[in-house]
Amino acid sequence: MGRLEPVIFSLTKSRISVLVAAIISLGTVSAAQADPDAWGARAQAIGGAGAAWGDESFAAFFNPARLTQHSSGRFNLGLSGQGQIHQFTPIKNVVVENAYISDQFRRDNVDTSYRNVLGQAIGANLLIAPSLWNLSAGVTTFLPVSQVAYLDTGEPLIPEYVLYRARQQRPRIHAGLAVEPITGLSVGAGMQIGFSVTSRATVFLQSGANHPSTMRFIASMKPKASPYGGIFYTSKEQVFTSGVVFRMPLKSSNYLDLQSSARAFGNSFVGLDFNFSGTSAFFYDPMSLEVGSSVLYTSQTRLIAQVDYEVWKDFQAPAVEVLDPRTSGCGSANCGINISPGLALKYPLRNIWVPRIGHEVYFGESNRYTTRAGYSYRQGIFSALPTGAGNYLDPDKHIVSLGFGIKFQNLLGHAIPWGVDVYGQYQSLVKQVIRKTPGDELGAGSGDLKIGAPGYETGGKIYGGGATLTFAL
Repeated sequence: MGRLEPVIFSLTKSRISVLVAAIISLGTVSAAQADPDAWGARAQAIGGAGAAWGDESFAAFFNPARLTQHSSGRFNLGLSGQGQIHQFTPIKNVVVENAYISDQFRRDNVDTSYRNVLGQAIGANLLIAPSLWNLSAGVTTFLPVSQVAYLDTGEPLIPEYVLYRARQQRPRIHAGLAVEPITGLSVGAGMQIGFSVTSRATVFLQSGANHPSTMRFIASMKPKASPYGGIFYTSKEQVFTSGVVFRMPLKSSNYLDLQSSARAFGNSFVGLDFNFSGTSAFFYDPMSLEVGSSVLYTSQTRLIAQVDYEVWKDFQAPAVEVLDPRTSGCGSANCGINISPGLALKYPLRNIWVPRIGHEVYFGESNRYTTRAGYSYRQGIFSALPTGAGNYLDPDKHIVSLGFGIKFQNLLGHAIPWGVDVYGQYQSLVKQVIRKTPGDELGAGSGDLKIGAPGYETGGKIYGGGATLTFAL
């Protein structure tokens, strides 16, 4: 083993200034809502099959073992903007309130126009020490443009596409290290960074004009980390590549403690003090295993295939569950009132398979141009339709992508290899027909009494697209 070499880039000051100018002028390419299943236009265009092939800039996310692969230069930088626009099937004239959760019975349309945001990803890959088994490091980050994060627990009973409300609208960070102990065989490890939120609110409400109501809110956000690791193999000239990635689950949890008091009619306490805590999981990323390969079956065509296995049976819903509600301040232990805790619905969850396949065709001088196509099929995480209590939705979907890439060897007259990749994507959610069983959520009564009754259809379309700039130094 040789000594650890210092990182030295053969860049003049003028070349660095040109690169910085290019990043500032071209770096913020954004569309609607980013999909965390695949970052970067190249990976999106081949169906998200990035465990064994794709852009080196985003290797820290797709497979940390691939960080040792450097097609040109010792530093790769990728700037990606991508997004999606949802068009879910409308859900109209269903029960949204009943005696089980409210003091009235009401039918209405369900809001399926979920929030869209601008988003962009940045990926970097650095060869630290060639003599130390090609020791390399990388990082991939995603940040919504319109806000740092959007948190919404969604509806607990009204029809809700549970993985689409806010899961994709959050900052994400993946960092990794990799070495190549045997020529062609690399191993890597990474860490996904999440967070947990703990908050406390105290409220004191008064009715007198000379006594103001007050409220205090305290919250803390703590980082959480989830490890993942990968293996990558490549034959000579990358005719055949293969990769395996294993990820541990990550839950971004939320804990809320609320203490409320009220004073009415002068200085007399005639109201109740309500105190309760609540818990939820804002975001949940499952444990998964990803296995992929690629083969250059002619000098100008490559086939990429991958299958993911995701463990969703431990999924925790984002809806807040009210815990241990209690009353005080009226001279007895519970004021003679027993408050029910929140509802914790149990949905039939399943682990899912996600097959992915992609294809690239290279042409032009030095294979300067690339056309890409990809397809993947993602199962929904629920094994049965919500015909009883509750209306969490996650239909199966087909995803078709097309893309194009072009490479350049000079940037504004300087020898800086760079490239542009673009893609477009269409997702079709499989139609589901849901018919609610009679009665309310407890099975009492007859007729269309449940939330979501008498029934509805699910499905829809998602349109996506974006672009990525890559630089090699």
